Amino acid sequence: MIRLTLIGAALGLLVAACAGTQPMPDRGTVEFTLIERGEGVVIHCRPLTLEVGPEWVDACNEQAERALIETRAGGRSIEIPDPPFGMASKAMRNNWETLRRSGALEAIMLSREIEPVKMI
Repeated sequence: MIRLTLIGAALGLLVAACAGTQPMPDRGTVEFTLIERGEGVVIHCRPLTLEVGPEWVDACNEQAERALIETRAGGRSIEIPDPPFGMASKAMRNNWETLRRSGALEAIMLSREIEPVKMI
């Protein structure tokens, strides 16, 4: 089982590298990805297993905030929403038990496009 997990993690990093994404280290409960798109970015986050509690959503928002701060410090003019995944993260957290019971791990994901700040 550990061997498959390591192979899966390695393949995930390889795919992310080929796609021009930046996978972020996880806290053991989530998989977070930031993709640079034009002047903005797209963030994605999902639980690694259905066995986690609703706090995986908090881990996603924490990782997204850190990644967005780093991205802005690197020169991208982006706004950092609070929370980064917005109302979707609140809805996901509130409905986690129902979603978890569905058993559809592949379908459970938070995603948000962060547009560049428009200069007037």
